[in-house]
Amino acid sequence: MNNVQQLTQSIERVVENWLGGEPARNAKEIVDGVARWGTARDFISDVYNDLCSKVNLFEIGVGQVRFGDLISKVPGDDFVFDKAHLRALWATGPIPPTITLDDLDEQAQSMFYAFRHHEWIVLDGKHFDAEAPRGANSVLQLPFFQRHLDHMQQEKIRQSQADRLPEHLMTWTGELSDEDLPF
Repeated sequence: MNNVQQLTQSIERVVENWLGGEPARNAKEIVDGVARWGTARDFISDVYNDLCSKVNLFEIGVGQVRFGDLISKVPGDDFVFDKAHLRALWATGPIPPTITLDDLDEQAQSMFYAFRHHEWIVLDGKHFDAEAPRGANSVLQLPFFQRHLDHMQQEKIRQSQADRLPEHLMTWTGELSDEDLPF
């Protein structure tokens, strides 16, 4: 069994343990940090404990990542993404077509506060958490981040639709018709 398979089995065992003991109703609650047993950090710690009984973590190159690791460390760069890191992530996609690098950067501060407690494991270039026990090729492919990207895309679409007035209102004469009323 290779290292990724060992890690996948450890994650699946810990998820089953957490769910079997009813601390969470699903893996999403574990990832979101609302499980009764603790946060994503506690989950990762349990995975490490399970995995350590089978392999030497340092020898196989397991890494632990926090969302804050994606934020720039340059003095004066308050809550913006590390551009080089973000470009590398961007290349691994999938990113909704309406989202740009600038959009993500504008969201860095709110994303940092919302996600600062999320942690995941990196092994052999793949990203693992409770919802992705088999790993994702990019951190942005983890369901945790996909939900946020999808939400960003929906908000952007909603905003662009709200900014557009219906054609009949653009030439409004000052009188309302039944089609102008929302009910």
